[in-house]
Amino acid sequence: PVGWSRVLADVGLRDVTAFSYLVDVPAPLSAAQRGAVVSWLAWMTHAAEELLDSADVSALLRLLDPDDEAYVGRRDDVFMLKASTVHLGWR
Repeated sequence: PVGWSRVLADVGLRDVTAFSYLVDVPAPLSAAQRGAVVSWLAWMTHAAEELLDSADVSALLRLLDPDDEAYVGRRDDVFMLKASTVHLGWR
C-alpha cells in the first residue's frame, strides 16, 4: 500500500530517487519496430490469455496472424508509446 520510494527506504537504501522516461515513436514504424510491437503483443497475449474473454483473445490472435488482413506487423497506423520509471537508492 506504499510507493516504491518508501519501500526502498524502508529496506535501508538512502537518497532514494526516481526518474521517468518516455519512448514515443509515431506511425509509421519501420519493419524492425513493427516486429518489436508484434513480439510485445504476443508476449502480453500469452501472459494475459487466461484473464481475457474469448472475443478478446480472438481479436488479439487476428492481430498476430501474418495471414490475417488485421496483422499488426503490416499496418501503417501502429505506433509505440511507453513510459517507464526507474527507482534508485544507495546503500
